[in-house]
Amino acid sequence: DLPANVQRGHIALGQSYAGNVLSTTWDRTHHWAIMGMTGAGKSGFLRLLVYYALQDDARLLLSDMDQTTFPMLASHPSLLAPIATTPETILGLLRQALGECDHRAAIYKDMPGYPEKLPEYNALAAKAEREPLPRVVMILDEFSSIMQMAGRSTGDVAQLLSAIGWRGRKFGVHIIFAGQDFAKDLVGPVREQAGLSVCFKVKPGQVQVARNLGCRGAQ
Repeated sequence: DLPANVQRGHIALGQSYAGNVLSTTWDRTHHWAIMGMTGAGKSGFLRLLVYYALQDDARLLLSDMDQTTFPMLASHPSLLAPIATTPETILGLLRQALGECDHRAAIYKDMPGYPEKLPEYNALAAKAEREPLPRVVMILDEFSSIMQMAGRSTGDVAQLLSAIGWRGRKFGVHIIFAGQDFAKDLVGPVREQAGLSVCFKVKPGQVQVARNLGCRGAQ
């Protein structure tokens, strides 16, 4: 069960040293970078974020190459596409996310009041008695491995991610990417688009990468 004292739209991340609940919102963070070595806790944390997304009626785009992080969600009705398990299907997932941005751009244009962000659109939609738009949460597990197989920072995956990163902020399309290495020459510009970085324990050799994510001391 999720914490009962966390209101809808908020995501409880843990506790501070003083024992206070640390929480954030989808609008405040937009995209997430989650780093940590194998066994450090990334998979459990990714599931937590999925459950918060489902609580907020979001739609999901998930990649899980090892098929061990999200097997319980394989037939979930909130999936916009089957869980991607290969570089080719992950590329299709990204194209679908970018297509969702195109679709929402047309819907925004048709809404009187000129909304620029998802909360603005949904507020106007409520007044106009139109259906609200749900958030789309895309989670890319084993992100470092994906980038290794997909041309690193200059490949198609990197280019699509960069485009989704900039456009998704307006349209409620969020990227959560989790892996063991976020070196710039591996993941490209999407690293700078993350509004929140979460670092679990990293290997001693990854001190500089963790520091570049703002997680000094994660080793």
